[in-house]
Amino acid sequence: MRLVQKLRRRVKDSIYRFWGIYSHLGSDAYISELESRGCEVGEGTRFYGENNVDLGYAPQISIGKNCIITDKVRMLAHAKDKPILSQAFDTAPNYSKRGTIDIGDNVFLGERTIVLPDVSIGDNVIIGAGSVISSDIPSNSVAVGVPCEVKCSLEEYRDRRLSTEEADIEEVTECYRDQNRPFPDWLRSNTE
Repeated sequence: MRLVQKLRRRVKDSIYRFWGIYSHLGSDAYISELESRGCEVGEGTRFYGENNVDLGYAPQISIGKNCIITDKVRMLAHAKDKPILSQAFDTAPNYSKRGTIDIGDNVFLGERTIVLPDVSIGDNVIIGAGSVISSDIPSNSVAVGVPCEVKCSLEEYRDRRLSTEEADIEEVTECYRDQNRPFPDWLRSNTE
């Protein structure tokens, strides 16, 4: 029984490595792979960690300039609904639903965000971690949740961050002092 479990795990790990191979090559290699498959990726866009862009539907995905795509973000330009509908009903669509994904310039997608088909995200947008984006998100906004909803404008978010910046720096400084770690350059310049 243990041998079967080990074998299953190895097969699963091999499949995972195969499908996730491009995400481990680094941002530039991953972007090159996406572009070779027809996905548009703007200048200055970076991928961090493991990502899963729907490579089979890459031509239907467009990502703007200066975007930050964090770890484990998924972009799905299709839904595999045809087999379920075909089994449940005598008449069903002949193909699975497909749609485009358009991501504007200067967009941040938080960790484990899922972007579904037929979604447009405007320019200058922050999407919080774990969000499921099933409808359009307007420019200059901050959105989060399942389903993803706009919580405030980008300007309101900036103002909130500025109002707490001093306290945030103090908190981070205390953490570094408590752990007896050297201050990073950005923190050193704020504490002198």
